[in-house]
Amino acid sequence: MVQKASENILIIGADLTSNGGIASVIKSHYKAYQSNTYPFKLFLLKTNYYKDKSRLFEFLILISAIFRFLYFLLFKNVKILHIHSSAKISFFRKSIFVMLGKLMRRKIILHLHSSDFYVFFLTNNNKLKKYINFIFSRVDKIVVLCTDWEIKLKQEYSFNHIVRIANPIDLKSEFQNDNAFREDNGTFVLAFVGFLIESKGIRDLLETMKQLRNKGYSKIKLLIAGKGELESFILDFIDKEKLSNTIDYVGWVAGESKDNLYKKSDVFILPSYKEGMPISILEAMTFGLPIISTNISGVPDVISVPRNGFLVSPGKVNEIVDAIMHCYENKDQLITISENNLNDIKDFSAQNIFNQITKVYSDLLN
Repeated sequence: MVQKASENILIIGADLTSNGGIASVIKSHYKAYQSNTYPFKLFLLKTNYYKDKSRLFEFLILISAIFRFLYFLLFKNVKILHIHSSAKISFFRKSIFVMLGKLMRRKIILHLHSSDFYVFFLTNNNKLKKYINFIFSRVDKIVVLCTDWEIKLKQEYSFNHIVRIANPIDLKSEFQNDNAFREDNGTFVLAFVGFLIESKGIRDLLETMKQLRNKGYSKIKLLIAGKGELESFILDFIDKEKLSNTIDYVGWVAGESKDNLYKKSDVFILPSYKEGMPISILEAMTFGLPIISTNISGVPDVISVPRNGFLVSPGKVNEIVDAIMHCYENKDQLITISENNLNDIKDFSAQNIFNQITKVYSDLLN
């Protein structure tokens, strides 16, 4: 653990009113910090707002964040900067704090989160790659979410200061898996929770349900919970294909409503094309749900086949259909998978992950 109470840490990241992945991770880390006693203080600094604002407003927020940043360093004895960054504009914005922190001789952790990881950080654009390399070389630790990111980054940039730490999840006080596989009202329920955007594989999921209906699997139902640009497409597809008895679009859910959705589901499904380490998969596992997802990024670090669920190739609707049919026809296996997930998710508990973070803090200070 960190030895000196005066050596504090500033976490720089997202607006915590956001529903995004970075905000979820920071909130989870901070909650774990508050639940225990540590010989250091954590301070939080946001560099932008989640809600869309004008460019002038965003610029003023950034300027304000820079002044607050300098205040923390000068008057709060901050020794470590823990900077959470996505790709694109987020990376360029956070680069400012990397450079300022380097000038003021602070230890710097750059914590990467991005579904665009491979496109941005493994770019073929030589100018961009040089800039990324420049920033990476000025931080003390680079934290990545999964094994594949760690391997790819080491190959691309030849750095040895890369650390792999998974995303955390707040465990429920009581696990809920007694609902699984009862087929209430004769139905078998799939759940999707997330943003309704192209990269989440929504179109593939809708086509999957159409094919299952056409194959006669009328008892398999899908709950879609989320919000985003594809909402109208989803509703139009359900109406056009006459799938209102098969697909239920429930909109955005949070808190108890989200918990209840997981409780009445049998399998969680996320056929994404791009991910980091999906918080929604970790959430579903806390309810003992078997997982069907794609074999990308951090998903294979969480889902081992068949222990925790099943992995398919992005865009392969036939594989998604087969995985769902297998789950539907092998419910005894799902009971075992459910028990495995309730056990394995403990490795990703907020406290366990934050302990790994504090080990990095300690290493840098000592």
